[in-house]
Amino acid sequence: MSLFGWLLALTYLVLEFYHRQRSVGAFVLPFILAFFLAANFAPGDRLSPPPAHGPMFAFHVTLSILAYSGFALSCVLSLIFLVENRLLKNRQMSNMVWRLPALELLERMSQSSVLIGLIAIGVGTILGFIWVDRLTGQYWYYDPKYVITLLVLLLYVAYLRLARTASWRGPRASRLCIFNFVVVILSFTVVNLYLSHSHRYF
Repeated sequence: MSLFGWLLALTYLVLEFYHRQRSVGAFVLPFILAFFLAANFAPGDRLSPPPAHGPMFAFHVTLSILAYSGFALSCVLSLIFLVENRLLKNRQMSNMVWRLPALELLERMSQSSVLIGLIAIGVGTILGFIWVDRLTGQYWYYDPKYVITLLVLLLYVAYLRLARTASWRGPRASRLCIFNFVVVILSFTVVNLYLSHSHRYF
């Protein structure tokens, strides 16, 4: 959780530097602080230590968490988009609305965040397969985590493609992005803890 908080902050700083937009930071900071607090107050790990270690395994885990942080940030940006869009449609112009970035910029920031996540999860998954080959002597064996990871990849690739079409731009794409992140949460919690045998120690 602590690593997730750090990488969420790093991902946001990259987006802020690239898009030159600081107004979203006030909405992202509570999530970062929540993960730091949760990491500090969480009980010690009661699970057995992982059977893997070494730089490749550490890089695999770091890239996977970076991907989750990119997807989380895109979800936050999509939520901001939907709230701002609703306020503008209802003509509820307040000082807060004027401080938020334009809807088009929120969409671009969300897509950039998803792109960071896709690159990270793609490279991290490849490293995971290489590590599995070194550990077991085979590149692939059935694990629900593999299936859900490939599903997450497909869902976010679909989001990037659909978000650029006229019929899906705006609220529909934002809702799809939020749905995709719900799948990511299920992957990181339910699948890791109850269904997967090789990812249970995360």
